[in-house]
Amino acid sequence: MRPIDPEEAASVMRAGGLNPIPPYPGSNSPWPSRCIAHGHEVAPKYSRVKGAVAAGKTTACQQCAATERGRRRRAGLMAAAEADMRAAGLEPREPYPGTSKPWRCTCTRCGQEVETYHANVKAGRDGCVSCARKRAGANRRAHAEESAVAAMRLAGWEPQEPYPASDKPWRCRCKGCGRIGHPLHSNARTSMGYGCKSCAIKAMHRRRNTRDAAAVLADIRAAGIEPAGPPPDLPETPWLCHCTTCGHAVDIAPADAHPGNGCPRCAADNTDRERRQRATDAAATVRAAGFEPADAYPDDETARWACECTTCGQLVRITVRLARKGQGCPECNRRSGIEKRRGRHRLTDEEATSRATAAGYDPEEAYPGANNRHWRVRHRACGNVVVKTLANISTPVNAGCPACAKNRPTDPDRAEEAFSAYGFTPNAPWVGSVDRGWPSTCDECGADCSPSLTNLRRGQGGCSACTKYGLDPGGPARLYVIEHDGHGATKIGITGSDATGERTHDRVAWFQARGWRLHTAHAFATGTQARAVERAVLLRFRLAGHKRFLGPHQCSSGWTETFDREEVSVQDLAGSAQDEREQLEGIMPGHRGRGGFNGGFGWRVGTGQ
Repeated sequence: MRPIDPEEAASVMRAGGLNPIPPYPGSNSPWPSRCIAHGHEVAPKYSRVKGAVAAGKTTACQQCAATERGRRRRAGLMAAAEADMRAAGLEPREPYPGTSKPWRCTCTRCGQEVETYHANVKAGRDGCVSCARKRAGANRRAHAEESAVAAMRLAGWEPQEPYPASDKPWRCRCKGCGRIGHPLHSNARTSMGYGCKSCAIKAMHRRRNTRDAAAVLADIRAAGIEPAGPPPDLPETPWLCHCTTCGHAVDIAPADAHPGNGCPRCAADNTDRERRQRATDAAATVRAAGFEPADAYPDDETARWACECTTCGQLVRITVRLARKGQGCPECNRRSGIEKRRGRHRLTDEEATSRATAAGYDPEEAYPGANNRHWRVRHRACGNVVVKTLANISTPVNAGCPACAKNRPTDPDRAEEAFSAYGFTPNAPWVGSVDRGWPSTCDECGADCSPSLTNLRRGQGGCSACTKYGLDPGGPARLYVIEHDGHGATKIGITGSDATGERTHDRVAWFQARGWRLHTAHAFATGTQARAVERAVLLRFRLAGHKRFLGPHQCSSGWTETFDREEVSVQDLAGSAQDEREQLEGIMPGHRGRGGFNGGFGWRVGTGQ
């Protein structure tokens, strides 16, 4: 075999559409080349390129060949897809996008532009939604019409026009008599199949006349009725008869004759007799259960019947069915349960005394018989006689002695001794609680006050005139009017003005540090006068319907004397304070007393501000 000339090999490569890059490597070795048409770099073998050229192929480039194969395949798929869409009544408006992408087409049946999938059309589905709905509706109507025609024929009618609707008159011909009627399909479905009304009546008569006269007579006599004359011609005509039991006349039609249809009067008597017998049996049943009927029997075993219990006398409502099952009186059952529980948990006197002794108490009287009844016992630790229940004594959290407790109730004599020790003389009966104020007189200054024993034990001063904080009723004071822009509120208040420095809390400075602005301040000789004016101003505006404006979360102190600035301005408060001050000076000019001042307004001086 002669060797291949490199120049000849290169010409063969160029004939195959490739331009060799390196020299000829050999027949069966990859030869790097560049596609003349598209510049692809490939490395085919010379033998493969020579075979392709001999076969008449236009190019030996693998990439160009793959591209050409794909193009031919897509062309074939597009032609098949377009054929499928046209067969389904759709004309494509754009190139084939793929089997799973929307394809814009025009429906050749309705002319609408739709977007559908080739995969759905290929699977047999309708690509046009509008046409699909119309076809489904037509199928349903055709099926409904077929069913309706079959139903009308079964009912004895032959339709003479297309099916209109279930609730519309339908022109039909009766199969029995040939008359034209207009029945409804909805009514014909429940008919007996006799067609028109006339044919139905005739059929009913035929059905009733199937019995012979002997059978009708036997049925009438079996019901206890004896005919008083010949039978009528028509089965619906009344037949004059008489009852063999009561003798009364009875009219009964032969068509209605059967053994159970007898004399109406005897039937009513039998019903009353059965009802009375049921009432008698029901009364016996409830009496056996311990009840006496208090009302008429409701003629129903499941209905509530008012009865009186023969044991406890309670009026209860019970059913005969429950009484037959043995259910008794609810009140008696409740009492019986209580007695059983008491008997199960009742303690003897020795057991109760042992429990009380173990808790540190000695009984002063006999055990009352129940753990929830009061029992006078003596506490061994303090020697006091207290009243407790055995239930509390037996519970550790409640077993403590009331006389030894921190917040124990105090008797009047001990309370008076405690008040005297703190420097107060009570001038009213004991209020009954250590937390309530007891009207008293301060031994130091003679002022009236109402301290509580709890406050005195805590170390709080009970007399507002002697205390070294707050407002001194007998010392100089100021009445102030302030406003707050952020809250939109106004306020009136009083504060001490003691030059000695003993009462250093200035409320005006306290409010100014919290955003309030001072508008007016009135000086008074005594705190009693300032408080009287303040209360008079507050009463005036409260009676006018102005309520508290701020709450404790907005103004932690003095919030009860605040107003809405849009309703009550600082000028209104200042003017009212000036008027009340002039009235006060006219009532008591030059007043400089200490404590006990009511200011002519009927208010007692307190310690709050």
